[in-house]
Amino acid sequence: MEFSLSLEEIIKAINPKSILNLNNFFLKVKGVCLDSRQIKKGEVFLALKGKNYDAHNFLSSAYHRGAALLIVERTPSNFKNKNIPILVVEDTIKALGLLGKTLREKVSPLVIAITGSLGKTTTKEMLAFILERDFPIVKNKASENNQIGVPKTLLSLKKNTQICILEFGTNHFGEIAYLTSLAKPQAGILTCIDNVHLEFFKNKRGVLKEKSFLFKAAPFALPILNGDDPYLKRLSTRKKPLYFGRSKKFAVYFSFLKREKDYLLFKINSKYKLKLNSLGMFNIYNACGSLAGGLWAGVSLKEGVERLSYFKFPPLRLEVKNIKGIKFVNDAYNSNPTALKRALESFSSLKAERKIGVIADMLELGEKSLYFHRKIAKDIYKTGFEKVIFLGKFVRLTAKVLKELGFNKKDIFIAKDLDSAKNLLSKITKKGDAIFLKGSRKFSLEKILA
Repeated sequence: MEFSLSLEEIIKAINPKSILNLNNFFLKVKGVCLDSRQIKKGEVFLALKGKNYDAHNFLSSAYHRGAALLIVERTPSNFKNKNIPILVVEDTIKALGLLGKTLREKVSPLVIAITGSLGKTTTKEMLAFILERDFPIVKNKASENNQIGVPKTLLSLKKNTQICILEFGTNHFGEIAYLTSLAKPQAGILTCIDNVHLEFFKNKRGVLKEKSFLFKAAPFALPILNGDDPYLKRLSTRKKPLYFGRSKKFAVYFSFLKREKDYLLFKINSKYKLKLNSLGMFNIYNACGSLAGGLWAGVSLKEGVERLSYFKFPPLRLEVKNIKGIKFVNDAYNSNPTALKRALESFSSLKAERKIGVIADMLELGEKSLYFHRKIAKDIYKTGFEKVIFLGKFVRLTAKVLKELGFNKKDIFIAKDLDSAKNLLSKITKKGDAIFLKGSRKFSLEKILA
């Protein structure tokens, strides 16, 4: 992560509780690194500590690889009198956030935040694709959207960065407010409100409460909202929102034309035809949200539509691959009730000799886990699968309900692990089949293709 901050600026930002080996107050560092194996000479090594790792165990490695400064939670006994400053803080994750906030304020780009229950990463990538031709931009890598990923992105800002596009993720109350306090966005896109992370948010109202904190923590940011979402269309914000959706009253609206094989064709604002290489109808909303974000940044709808026609979707999102005559639809990035239902609807439009599903648990649904795993069985039944492989604890209930609905029990398989699912699939597939992969991130169903 390249930037230039002085030791004085860093001390002011993170307010360490103690300082060791301070022998060069005028030191300037070139970046922050969280992995001792990747550190470059002159960078800060910031030692994070998590449930399954502790970077404090690699301080010597960082030192010998050329670290210019260490930020730690505990004082290393073997580093006294060594020629490297050490800043000791209460919490290195919070220190990382404060450093990201400091650089954001120093560079002062336009910042647009993107959150919502579904479509965050795709909307972020679409918006970046629209804007990168006109502006030097920075965006989150992949889905690095949490209290570590967002500061890391802010620390990748350069002097010439004009626009920073930040995806905000959350699964606990207070996280959106915290990320907003670091990034200070001038605009925010809210994609939709749905049943995700219910283990902590309980219901959609809880999801709305957390997601909409973006506009409470940044009250002067322009809200760019999905006007077709029943929760967002009633959301009260300080600034008048820019809406996208189906209504001609919205700043960006669409009318659907047709779905052909692996692409969608629709019209934006009754003028501009847009062809998306995707099976998922929900990606039309992601496109509209990104076009609205482009408008805010100064890119016309005409230009935005033209650019999006060349957009390639991120991996593991209804990604279509043909392998030895078998079509795989890989939607394995993550899963929740609405995402699975939408993906099944999209997959059902495919033509194939046979359709086979590999479906794993939807996690973080809390006390509603059994309810949603029972309910989704009807959508699986309607998809037209000839065979289904289930992986996980909760989908065993889905399999039971599927049998009750009349699905042939001989065509339902329960895999004990990923290797078992892969072996089962290899035995029952043949040329001409279409395979659907969907499950929560924990299951890494994409490894079936490896």
